[in-house]
Amino acid sequence: MRIFRHILGVLSFVTASLLIGFLFFTKVPWPQELRDIYEIHTMHETGASNIVSAIYLGYRAYDTLGETIVLLVAVAGTLYLLRESQNSFSVNYIEGNEHIKNKAIRTNIVTVVASKLGPAIIVFGMYIMAFGYKSPGGGFQGGSVVASGIVILSFLFIENRSTFIKKIHQLQKLEIIAFVFLIVSFCGSIITGSLFLKNPFSTLQPVVYISVLNIIIGIKVGLNMGLLCIAMLRGEYYE
Repeated sequence: MRIFRHILGVLSFVTASLLIGFLFFTKVPWPQELRDIYEIHTMHETGASNIVSAIYLGYRAYDTLGETIVLLVAVAGTLYLLRESQNSFSVNYIEGNEHIKNKAIRTNIVTVVASKLGPAIIVFGMYIMAFGYKSPGGGFQGGSVVASGIVILSFLFIENRSTFIKKIHQLQKLEIIAFVFLIVSFCGSIITGSLFLKNPFSTLQPVVYISVLNIIIGIKVGLNMGLLCIAMLRGEYYE
């Protein structure tokens, strides 16, 4: 079985190397027509100087909607597997030992650093979301930063199994609310008589709509990834 895995890994590496080598070392030109269209028309049509944000929240918003749904399903499946794996072990927790363990983890240094660094990271992530239309960043990038801030704060607020369950439920509720806002933002154009995934308000600048979507997507991604990381880091509480 181990030999088969090694052979499969070598074959995968060779196949990937051949494909990448074909792309880089052949004289076949890269497609430039679509790139030039985006570069010329993006600023005029969307007002976003960051072409990437204009593409994944404008020209190819269907992909973004699919990615958020895939992330939601992946997190839900992972949490289910974590719960099942914990239920397969008959572990009895003693409240006193649990507090001793967490007291050892949550030292004064960890408490001070988490209380100062966590909120700053979340604010920085929100900045990346809000200004993703004009600088490198956006919903997915800012959401990843927010998730790291949430994980850092979890070391401050999660002391035992009861607080773990409480915080997990709070994150799940917030994630559902963010997903509902995302669906409403995407489907609002249908209510106003516009096309699906288009700006629902004719008087609203497209760049404002892109910023709103960036913030909503970033919050959802941050909650999803933060929830997943906390569940994996504190898996002994998850059952």
